[in-house]
Amino acid sequence: MLLAVAKCAADSLLLALGLTMEFIQKYYLDVLLKNYANYHGRIARYDFWMFIACHFAATLVLQILDRIIGLPILAGVYILATFVPLICIGIRRLHDIGRPGLHMLFGLIPIVGFILIYFYAQPSGPENEYGAVPKVDPQVPSF
Repeated sequence: MLLAVAKCAADSLLLALGLTMEFIQKYYLDVLLKNYANYHGRIARYDFWMFIACHFAATLVLQILDRIIGLPILAGVYILATFVPLICIGIRRLHDIGRPGLHMLFGLIPIVGFILIYFYAQPSGPENEYGAVPKVDPQVPSF
Protein backbone atom coordinates (compact mmCIF):
# COMPACT_ATOMS: atom_id res chain seq x y z
CA MET A 1 0.00 0.00 0.00
CA LEU A 2 2.75 2.44 0.97
CA LEU A 3 4.72 1.67 -2.18
CA ALA A 4 1.64 2.34 -4.29
CA VAL A 5 1.20 5.73 -2.59
CA ALA A 6 4.90 6.49 -3.10
CA LYS A 7 4.75 5.56 -6.79
CA CYS A 8 1.61 7.63 -7.28
CA ALA A 9 3.19 10.64 -5.55
CA ALA A 10 6.40 10.31 -7.56
CA ASP A 11 4.55 9.88 -10.86
CA SER A 12 2.32 12.88 -10.11
CA LEU A 13 5.29 15.09 -9.28
CA LEU A 14 7.20 14.01 -12.38
CA LEU A 15 4.15 14.64 -14.55
CA ALA A 16 3.56 18.04 -12.94
CA LEU A 17 7.17 19.02 -13.56
CA GLY A 18 7.07 17.66 -17.10
CA LEU A 19 9.90 15.20 -16.48
CA THR A 20 10.12 12.04 -18.53
CA MET A 21 12.13 8.94 -17.70
CA GLU A 22 14.54 9.73 -20.55
CA PHE A 23 15.10 13.19 -19.11
CA ILE A 24 15.78 11.77 -15.65
CA GLN A 25 18.11 9.13 -17.10
CA LYS A 26 20.12 11.68 -19.07
CA TYR A 27 20.37 14.55 -16.62
CA TYR A 28 20.21 12.78 -13.28
CA LEU A 29 20.99 9.08 -13.21
CA ASP A 30 23.86 9.25 -15.69
CA VAL A 31 25.49 12.10 -13.78
CA LEU A 32 24.83 10.46 -10.42
CA LEU A 33 25.86 6.91 -11.23
CA LYS A 34 28.52 7.25 -13.93
CA ASN A 35 30.30 10.22 -12.33
CA TYR A 36 29.62 9.51 -8.66
CA ALA A 37 32.92 10.86 -7.33
CA ASN A 38 34.37 12.41 -10.47
CA TYR A 39 35.57 15.93 -9.81
CA HIS A 40 37.78 16.11 -12.90
CA GLY A 41 36.62 17.85 -16.05
CA ARG A 42 33.66 20.10 -16.67
CA ILE A 43 29.87 20.08 -16.82
CA ALA A 44 27.71 22.45 -18.86
CA ARG A 45 25.43 24.93 -17.12
CA TYR A 46 22.20 23.34 -18.40
CA ASP A 47 23.26 19.84 -17.35
CA PHE A 48 24.24 21.15 -13.91
CA TRP A 49 20.92 22.90 -13.30
CA MET A 50 18.89 19.95 -14.59
CA PHE A 51 20.74 17.68 -12.16
CA ILE A 52 19.98 20.11 -9.33
CA ALA A 53 16.29 20.25 -10.36
CA CYS A 54 16.02 16.44 -10.40
CA HIS A 55 17.83 16.22 -7.06
CA PHE A 56 15.41 18.76 -5.58
CA ALA A 57 12.40 16.81 -6.93
CA ALA A 58 13.73 13.52 -5.53
CA THR A 59 14.38 15.12 -2.13
CA LEU A 60 10.88 16.60 -2.11
CA VAL A 61 9.25 13.25 -2.91
CA LEU A 62 11.29 11.50 -0.21
CA GLN A 63 10.40 14.15 2.36
CA ILE A 64 6.72 13.71 1.53
CA LEU A 65 7.12 9.96 2.00
CA ASP A 66 8.88 10.59 5.31
CA ARG A 67 5.87 12.61 6.44
CA ILE A 68 3.50 9.82 5.37
CA ILE A 69 5.57 7.17 7.15
CA GLY A 70 6.18 9.38 10.15
CA LEU A 71 9.87 8.49 10.26
CA PRO A 72 12.38 10.98 8.83
CA ILE A 73 14.82 8.46 7.39
CA LEU A 74 14.41 8.26 3.60
CA ALA A 75 15.34 11.84 2.76
CA GLY A 76 18.20 11.81 5.25
CA VAL A 77 19.73 8.64 3.78
CA TYR A 78 19.28 10.01 0.26
CA ILE A 79 20.96 13.31 1.13
CA LEU A 80 23.88 11.48 2.74
CA ALA A 81 24.19 9.18 -0.29
CA THR A 82 24.23 12.11 -2.73
CA PHE A 83 26.51 14.42 -0.73
CA VAL A 84 29.69 13.43 -2.61
CA PRO A 85 28.12 13.71 -6.09
CA LEU A 86 26.73 17.15 -5.24
CA ILE A 87 30.18 18.37 -4.20
CA CYS A 88 31.77 16.85 -7.31
CA ILE A 89 29.22 18.32 -9.71
CA GLY A 90 29.70 21.73 -8.09
CA ILE A 91 33.46 21.44 -8.57
CA ARG A 92 33.02 20.42 -12.22
CA ARG A 93 30.70 23.41 -12.77
CA LEU A 94 33.32 25.73 -11.30
CA HIS A 95 35.91 24.14 -13.58
CA ASP A 96 33.64 24.91 -16.52
CA ILE A 97 33.89 28.64 -15.85
CA GLY A 98 37.64 28.45 -15.22
CA ARG A 99 37.53 28.60 -11.42
CA PRO A 100 39.30 26.15 -9.09
CA GLY A 101 37.24 23.65 -7.13
CA LEU A 102 38.42 25.19 -3.86
CA HIS A 103 35.94 27.99 -4.50
CA MET A 104 33.34 25.51 -3.23
CA LEU A 105 34.57 26.51 0.23
CA PHE A 106 32.78 29.86 -0.25
CA GLY A 107 29.63 27.89 0.54
CA LEU A 108 30.83 27.51 4.12
CA ILE A 109 30.95 31.25 4.72
CA PRO A 110 27.62 32.79 5.75
CA ILE A 111 26.20 35.35 3.32
CA VAL A 112 29.31 35.18 1.08
CA GLY A 113 28.33 31.61 0.14
CA PHE A 114 25.68 32.95 -2.21
CA ILE A 115 28.47 33.87 -4.62
CA LEU A 116 28.45 30.20 -5.66
CA ILE A 117 25.03 30.69 -7.25
CA TYR A 118 26.51 33.55 -9.26
CA PHE A 119 29.40 31.32 -10.37
CA TYR A 120 27.06 28.45 -11.26
CA ALA A 121 24.91 30.75 -13.41
CA GLN A 122 27.83 31.90 -15.57
CA PRO A 123 28.01 30.60 -19.17
CA SER A 124 30.63 28.02 -20.06
CA GLY A 125 34.04 29.47 -20.70
CA PRO A 126 36.42 28.55 -23.52
CA GLU A 127 38.70 25.53 -23.33
CA ASN A 128 40.80 25.77 -20.19
CA GLU A 129 43.14 23.70 -18.03
CA TYR A 130 40.19 21.57 -16.88
CA GLY A 131 39.34 20.32 -20.37
CA ALA A 132 37.45 21.08 -23.55
CA VAL A 133 34.13 22.89 -23.64
CA PRO A 134 31.40 20.37 -22.70
CA LYS A 135 29.15 19.24 -25.52
CA VAL A 136 25.63 20.61 -25.26
CA ASP A 137 22.55 18.96 -26.73
CA PRO A 138 21.40 21.05 -29.73
CA GLN A 139 17.83 20.97 -28.42
CA VAL A 140 18.84 22.70 -25.18
CA PRO A 141 17.46 26.23 -24.91
CA SER A 142 20.06 28.95 -24.55
CA PHE A 143 19.75 31.32 -21.62
